[in-house]
Amino acid sequence: RSLVAAVVTAPGATITAEALHRHLSASMPSPLVPSRFVFLTALPLSPSGKVDRKAIRAQALEAPAESPTTSREAGGNETEAELIRIWEKVLRLPHVARTDHFFTIGGDSLSAVSMLLEVESAFNVSLTVRVAFEFPELDKLAARIDRARSKHDDLANSDFIFALSQQGRGHPVFFCGVDLKMARKGMWPLDCPLYALVHWAMGSGFTDAGTVEELAGRHIVGIRAIQPHGPYRLAGFSFGGLIALEVAQQLRRAGESVELLFLLDPSEPITADAKRDRTPRPRAARPHEALGDRIRRHAREVSSNPLAGVAYVGARAFNVAKAPFVRLLNTSHWPLWEWLNYHLVHLYGRHPNPVSARLLPQDRWPAFWYHLKRLGTRYVPQHYDGQVLAVFLAEGRSISRWEPLLAPGAEVHTVAAAHHIELFAEPALSQWLRYLRARLQPD
Repeated sequence: RSLVAAVVTAPGATITAEALHRHLSASMPSPLVPSRFVFLTALPLSPSGKVDRKAIRAQALEAPAESPTTSREAGGNETEAELIRIWEKVLRLPHVARTDHFFTIGGDSLSAVSMLLEVESAFNVSLTVRVAFEFPELDKLAARIDRARSKHDDLANSDFIFALSQQGRGHPVFFCGVDLKMARKGMWPLDCPLYALVHWAMGSGFTDAGTVEELAGRHIVGIRAIQPHGPYRLAGFSFGGLIALEVAQQLRRAGESVELLFLLDPSEPITADAKRDRTPRPRAARPHEALGDRIRRHAREVSSNPLAGVAYVGARAFNVAKAPFVRLLNTSHWPLWEWLNYHLVHLYGRHPNPVSARLLPQDRWPAFWYHLKRLGTRYVPQHYDGQVLAVFLAEGRSISRWEPLLAPGAEVHTVAAAHHIELFAEPALSQWLRYLRARLQPD
């Protein structure tokens, strides 16, 4: 099953499926880009005058997938030769050329997943489906595979830090907690590059960081691989706000300059006072009672009310029996499914192979939330006296928790939006981008 587009060209005009795919990929979400194009002189019509979609589907099934190449040269190196074998197997094609385009010779989103599983098995690298859309030509994907094989543990790559926009002359903005939400056309009007920092490799596993401080240190390695020295522009959305704050703290302690820390509706911080309030208080000490006196007291209570004694013994036995199961269902104080989901995703991230890929849960949000809770409950942010621009939801309650952590001169705004994620939709998007542009590109 794939998405097919029927194309009628103007008289005398010529266009290739590859050029169409490249043009649409720049402005549409990847799953909505057609996998195959059927070129027609006119759209077939039904007797009622409507477009005959069944006829278009029939022509798409009859027409062979178009290749943008006319020659069938062999792979230029071992990686390309093996990748040709994989493409021919996944797409069930007799011949694939090294310059072929995956999505114009019959590939789609589902076959891209199968293809990348074969790639992981053959080359022992973990690539996200997004890579297939970024490098759809076989020779370019082979080069991407070679880069991944040469730097397995390098954080400064598209698995953790990737460019959403490389246009502009100013210092880049490193934005924690955003990914493809900011990749839509026209969503980054500032005259500077934009890099997204993700703390879970686009769903393919999590960084081996047990604390926000350690995670920030790993992000700094990637940031410095792109921009060795300041001044730095840092930003964070949601939980990414806490990470961006810690990145800014560590960079300043290292003697680097941070031009601006931009916080977009950041998660509520746990202050030192709140941490103390959450610390379990010891139970009031009971007067010391010898074991013999305790046994005689319980015996008197049972003899005076036998039914209450039976209920007491049953309740104690039930509590003892259920204790192991309660601990299992509340591993690390979070539901078992979140804990298991997290470790299955993390297993795949550390050891990508066909077996771990099959264990990978389809719904990875439980793992994501477990990861955030695991990091957030251990992090107590410190006061930050650098330049800050903070934007909060108008109905949110986070401002009061953040004010003690920011310098008195911090610029704080509120934006009306129905929900946290609606900050990336109009009119909220244009509003906070205007605040950010005023700080980074003053008139």
